[in-house]
Amino acid sequence: RVGALVAALAFEASPRALAPRTGLALESACTVVGLLASLGIVTPVVRERSSDVSARSAVEWAVSEGILANRVDSQLALVSSELAAYTADGLLEVCWELHHDGSRSVDVSVLRDEVDPALLEHFTGSAWVEFDVVDHLPIEMGLFRVLRPAPPGTESAAWMQEAVHRAGSSADLLANEAIGALTNVCGLPSMLGFVSERRDGLRVLFAITSRAAFDEILVALAIHGVSPSVVARLRMFAPVVGGGTPVRLAVDATSAGLGPRIGLEVFEPEALRLLPGVLDALGLDGGPLAEFSASLGTPAAERRLAQAGDAISDVHRRKVLHAKVTFDGDDVSAKSYLSVRSECASHAGSTVEDLDVPPTWEFHDLLFHSQVRNGRVRRRLGGTARFSVMPGAPIELSAEPHPGDVVLPAIDIASVVRADLPLGQGMRQRISDRDWTGPELALERLAEVLARVCEPLPRQDVVMGAPIERVGHPYPSGGGLYETDVVVIANRVTELEVGAYLYRPASHSLTRLRGSADAVQSLLLAASEGTGGGTSTPQAMLICAARFPDLAVKYEGIAYALMVKHVGVLMAAVGYAATAMGLGSVAIGTGNSDDFARATGLDYYRHGSTGEMALSVPPATGSD
Repeated sequence: RVGALVAALAFEASPRALAPRTGLALESACTVVGLLASLGIVTPVVRERSSDVSARSAVEWAVSEGILANRVDSQLALVSSELAAYTADGLLEVCWELHHDGSRSVDVSVLRDEVDPALLEHFTGSAWVEFDVVDHLPIEMGLFRVLRPAPPGTESAAWMQEAVHRAGSSADLLANEAIGALTNVCGLPSMLGFVSERRDGLRVLFAITSRAAFDEILVALAIHGVSPSVVARLRMFAPVVGGGTPVRLAVDATSAGLGPRIGLEVFEPEALRLLPGVLDALGLDGGPLAEFSASLGTPAAERRLAQAGDAISDVHRRKVLHAKVTFDGDDVSAKSYLSVRSECASHAGSTVEDLDVPPTWEFHDLLFHSQVRNGRVRRRLGGTARFSVMPGAPIELSAEPHPGDVVLPAIDIASVVRADLPLGQGMRQRISDRDWTGPELALERLAEVLARVCEPLPRQDVVMGAPIERVGHPYPSGGGLYETDVVVIANRVTELEVGAYLYRPASHSLTRLRGSADAVQSLLLAASEGTGGGTSTPQAMLICAARFPDLAVKYEGIAYALMVKHVGVLMAAVGYAATAMGLGSVAIGTGNSDDFARATGLDYYRHGSTGEMALSVPPATGSD
């Protein structure tokens, strides 16, 4: 019961919850948890998280870091008092719009969940609420929503217009020729801004993905009424277009076409570094330009908020989101957008170690990674030869064919490979072939693949100055042990019944393995499912079957890691051999080791599957 309690503490839980789950009395559960806590094995965490504390902490930290230094104080009051209402699912994000025009004013946007479920068909589940500060008072300016792509078969412009109407706007984008022209170049807008009466029209933001698209956009802007001087100055921004992150064009869609304001928003770090030089060439005032440059240089920062002891409840992150240059007639202005994002680490709190580990790590993957490499392992790793004798009876691998073996056609590999493509060309031509609709695989062709990959080759090592003779194969293996056998699952192979066969390289023969016929079919169907093969199944499968004890006798801590590496080189060898022969091959992402054991009769723990490949005859080539 104590063991069950310890296992349950892999997740946050209270003694009161643990007692009934483990069969311990509450007093006993408290005693065990208390002992573990005194040893530092478990850490108390916060029972409840306060969104208000988290929001206020995030904002105050951003201010103390200098983002809002000497800016409008009322803005901080607004954010601090109102932000808790916008935290949903443990996430708070605030974006400050810093005006670099000498006014030192600050506007703010807050990310919120989309509250209208009727809009989720056309827009994503989050939107930005924008506030301007006028006479030291916050005024909500509108809502910016991210537009979803149009479903297949739906006309994009009609989809966009329906989204606009669903959001409660009367704007007619279908009749706006300028918006139509920009949509033809850029595709659907990435975001729509539904703004208040103080602004004219609907704000539309287009992603500009290439220099060619940017040139077309400038032509469209000129055709649809943007002044030549603005277009000429926009052209100066060509060097910042075409990076890894699209530049965004912001325009106002009015009943007459386009509003007077044209904005470019830049996200790419390399492009941001170019912006001050472009603005200097445009004649932006020195003071605001210096402040603008300094804001872009604000380094990203992170802080962890502990609400109780060492338990982390929130992570605050601050970074530059993007910069915006706006043209309004002859006027040009620059703004930078900096955000603070507060993420809930856990509603119950989490340890510092939990936060250091990205969520993409699954527990077993990280445990495996950390335990098969030096750094976090307290025992020895490597060839410790920890067993003086083989535990249990060894698996016999005879050089003579077993009675009843299928003796494969002899292959003179040394002669065969002389006609092969050069290795470099073969590697470049290798593809994953999932088309299994071709004819049967000839037994001789199967024999050649096996011989190419597993041909016994004499090897010589020098140990302490003395030569050691041994037999190896064309691919490398740790310690020269070659613990991985190849089991053939024959499906449509000439002269072979459907079933499982163990390949014996020394005798170049196949031993029929007696197991479940249903399990054989399960392996073939799983290969089809794992590769998107539809209803067809491969002509044959080559399954890597590791003799687990053979390697683990010598190698401590890394035996299975070595086996996985051996599977990789063996699969590569099969792929290159198949390419040289004009056959198809594809590695299968995962397999079922229990089905393998049932299909072959081999011991799950002593001779189990570690990797699978499908082998086929491409339809166009036949069996020649």
